[in-house]
Amino acid sequence: MKEFSAYINYCEQQFKNTVVCQNCPYGQCIHPCPSMDGQNCYACLNKIHYYRNEDLKYQCDRITYNYVLKHGHRYASEMDQVLGLLKHSVQFPNEINIYSVGCGPCTELFGVVNQFGSQLIHFKGFDLNPLWKQINDFEKGLFPNRDIQFYLEDFFKYMANCDDHADILILNYMLSDLARYKSPDICSTFIDNVVALCEQKRISSIAINDVYLCYAEKTGYVLMEELARKLQLNKNINEKIGRGHFATPKPGQPIYGKYKGSEDLTFPIVEKSVQTFSPFPTCGSILMLALFQ
Repeated sequence: MKEFSAYINYCEQQFKNTVVCQNCPYGQCIHPCPSMDGQNCYACLNKIHYYRNEDLKYQCDRITYNYVLKHGHRYASEMDQVLGLLKHSVQFPNEINIYSVGCGPCTELFGVVNQFGSQLIHFKGFDLNPLWKQINDFEKGLFPNRDIQFYLEDFFKYMANCDDHADILILNYMLSDLARYKSPDICSTFIDNVVALCEQKRISSIAINDVYLCYAEKTGYVLMEELARKLQLNKNINEKIGRGHFATPKPGQPIYGKYKGSEDLTFPIVEKSVQTFSPFPTCGSILMLALFQ
């Protein structure tokens, strides 16, 4: 997809043009810092993504671009497959409302367009971190004839003040971030709020993609299973839930779900300039689909 390549090339150019922080907001977590030699910020990015990290967050433009260059092909490809699976399981209307919560750089947008490009898409992405705005603005400009909106706003507050209906709610690597940074009570409240919208029939389906870590705490997996359990216990919701995975699990990790997706990238790494960032060459997540009648 030419738009996805433009997105990757944009982030690569912005990374090069962004001045290296002389006082890195991540402190001396890595010494010497690779980015000080003009390379990349993955050492700090990897620390942010460690599932027991509770403090380090995305705090500078440079690391957001590195995020896309390292993870973009993988995350876009995974959600492309997840949405493709959902598309073949549900008869969606031609005019489709798709919402993504905690969208960040919104790699899932490319999967949305790839799978539903022949339909009239109304896409809304929600995130509370203003650092992603520049990337989101560029993405929106890639699709000038489509209804794509980004909101620096709490999703549930937005829904409380409107009567919108989401045909698809996307949580793409969002639950693992929630589990990492928020207390169990706040995480449970988030899940309860999603279930409440499902009970109100304001969500027709949920597509979740997240890290393949099936530990009993601080993981997206825990919240995925909490959501599934609460949906199933709610007598006012008629749900169908499916689970799956892309990669062979690492030692000590169980096989998650019956569905096995392809590890091959549907958004292949064709941009030569990004090779220095060693983008992930395969899909590797777990997924959950929830459908409501």
